[in-house]
Amino acid sequence: VTIIGIFILRRTRPDTPRPNRAHGYPVIPLLYVVLASAFCVVLLVSPATARDSGMGLLLVALGVPAYFLFGKRFAGPK
Repeated sequence: VTIIGIFILRRTRPDTPRPNRAHGYPVIPLLYVVLASAFCVVLLVSPATARDSGMGLLLVALGVPAYFLFGKRFAGPK
């Protein structure tokens, strides 16, 4: 997800200074996104790992509502 942010920020904020370079942009970051996505799909489709991967995905998905429910309550001072 963070690598996709490179593409989004370069499109939405082209004038922002960039102290760090994304080497090989756009080929290397795009290749990373494609390979990481393929890896996740293989884990979810493979019968040997589908159950464990599905449970992990469910656990991560449960964190989204928890973030919105508790995020503001435990946020630091503004």
